[in-house]
Amino acid sequence: MTAPFEFHETAAEFSGADRYARQRLIPGWRQDRIAQARILVAGAGALGNEAIKNLALLGIGHICIVDFDRVEPSNLARCVLFRAGDVGQAKAQAAARAAMEINPDVEASALEGDVGYDLGAGELRGYDLVLGCLDSIGARWMLNRQCRRAGVAWLNAGISASVGQVSLHAPLAGACYECTMTRSQWQRMNERRSCLLGGQRLAQTQPQAASVLPAAWTAALLVQQAVAWLHRDALGSAGGLHPGEMLSIDVKQNAMQVLPLPQNPRCAAHAADAEWSAPEILLESTSAALCVENILRAVPDAVAWLPPQAIVTGLECAQCGTESILLPLRHLHRERLACPNCPTLRLPRLAQPVQRGSALAQEKLHRLGVPHQAILDVQTEQGIRRVVLTVPRPGCLRPARTAQPARAGAE
Repeated sequence: MTAPFEFHETAAEFSGADRYARQRLIPGWRQDRIAQARILVAGAGALGNEAIKNLALLGIGHICIVDFDRVEPSNLARCVLFRAGDVGQAKAQAAARAAMEINPDVEASALEGDVGYDLGAGELRGYDLVLGCLDSIGARWMLNRQCRRAGVAWLNAGISASVGQVSLHAPLAGACYECTMTRSQWQRMNERRSCLLGGQRLAQTQPQAASVLPAAWTAALLVQQAVAWLHRDALGSAGGLHPGEMLSIDVKQNAMQVLPLPQNPRCAAHAADAEWSAPEILLESTSAALCVENILRAVPDAVAWLPPQAIVTGLECAQCGTESILLPLRHLHRERLACPNCPTLRLPRLAQPVQRGSALAQEKLHRLGVPHQAILDVQTEQGIRRVVLTVPRPGCLRPARTAQPARAGAE
């Protein structure tokens, strides 16, 4: 792989009055493109901290940070952005605040939530690139699916004690993350997903490395590839990884190489892309303002809404009857399965899909686990249509769309 940039400077060329003077000396560098760039970082652990720090130093215009966790004392030895006073605070908020302290030119926002469930695919369309700094197979799998739905490229980064890897995945080009998953990875993810009745989140896992060094190395490569992606129009084939390639560094072997990732012809993520071909329907609204029936009425010949996860409508006890509830399956904790009147474990009653005209179709989308700005699948007589909610979350960026959205209000 050809290095995307070569650095040249002389004392005469350098001017300390400009914060980005050294960067501007790099042939082909466009600081205006960097300043306009919008990047979403999923994960604010050790790897995410290093990536966010590098993005802030470069002067990336807007950084959105997504993480559901809170700062713990053990994070302070591995995360450059966190201080002792941040313990107990949301990682995303603390990292966003630190990024703006590093560089006041940078605008940073935070979403305290899970990348798989709380981040809508529609929100991803407001960004030029997504950086995955996650340490969970399930979270990476979900982010890959979300980015493909949104049509946004993403860089996946991972670390171990001595190895760092960065891969580029772009819609409609090359292998996606799901293409690369091994049988053991599928097994581990499915075992974890089968336990989600315990209220576990996909991103929870054990740390992969205790040292700050693997995170620093890998984050440097990750951000280098992000910058190359932002400059790809000017650099062409010399601009870093191609979609479906992985950059791997092995510190013990003093080796770095670029590896092609084989595309899986039976990949379910690619098959999902082929399920729909009709134009999207844009609704200028949010999941909090609309009920399912609003969505179905906006789609010609709509039959049912296909929620991304099952919805629990009741808990059935063979001895005591059924308790009516309403919540997404991921919010059903094991403790609630215990019947309050007898030793029996109750079975959840699940609803999926949601039929037009049903009682469940009158519920607001956000009560059913739909993120603020989502891309929804609707089953019609001709196939699947996608509905995009276009109003951004407060404090986040509006998606770059040129089509005029239809207006829809709650009834």
